[in-house]
Amino acid sequence: MYTLIIERLERHVLSERQVAMVARIGGAKKADLPTFDTEKAKVDRMIADVPRRQYPPDQAALIAALGLGG
Repeated sequence: MYTLIIERLERHVLSERQVAMVARIGGAKKADLPTFDTEKAKVDRMIADVPRRQYPPDQAALIAALGLGG
């Protein structure tokens, strides 16, 4: 799933860079060119900030015993 998100992000950043370049050519003063690394870092932070699901203690122990938890 992460790979699909990153591939879509690459295409989006390329499109946004084209739009920014056209805006600059048209005379826009504030047309920042997005970079893939900056946008990827934003996505990574959003993913990391997603709260992990909390399980009841007995269910958490079972998940850990099966090696499914993190």
